[in-house]
Amino acid sequence: MTIDAGVHFWKYEKATAIPMIRGNKALQEDYLPVQLSLNMKRNGVDACVAVAAGPMEVETRFLSELAITHSSIAGVIGWIDLQEEKAAEKIAELSSYTPLRGFKLAPAGEDSLPEKEVMAALASCSYSLELELTPGTNAVYLSDWIRSFPEQLFVIDR
Repeated sequence: MTIDAGVHFWKYEKATAIPMIRGNKALQEDYLPVQLSLNMKRNGVDACVAVAAGPMEVETRFLSELAITHSSIAGVIGWIDLQEEKAAEKIAELSSYTPLRGFKLAPAGEDSLPEKEVMAALASCSYSLELELTPGTNAVYLSDWIRSFPEQLFVIDR
């Protein structure tokens, strides 16, 4: 089975807050599973993983709803504010979306990494945590932090 592991979907009128979309004329239209299906079939791709295009919780819910109704979406990597006081509760709430497989995070520094309670909530739902590395990432600190959560599934995006 061939899976495209990073597809973004959006309805343009609702996605104008995302700079990547707002600033690119070619992206200023709806991009939904129906638009992708022909390209997937033509290229021998069986399914895709939908990834939040912007840091908004509504993206997670939107993509999860799309995945429920479109079998070509094998899973969803969403976004929520993992620093929010009630992040662990939000993770438990979102677990009702069965296509959801994890969350992405672009840590801005050591103090922007999730607390132990949030990491425990992720692990209890078997969610992955995708970490987007930037040039300023303290790799030594991040590596030690990752090792402190041996039960957690991580994806490193650089």
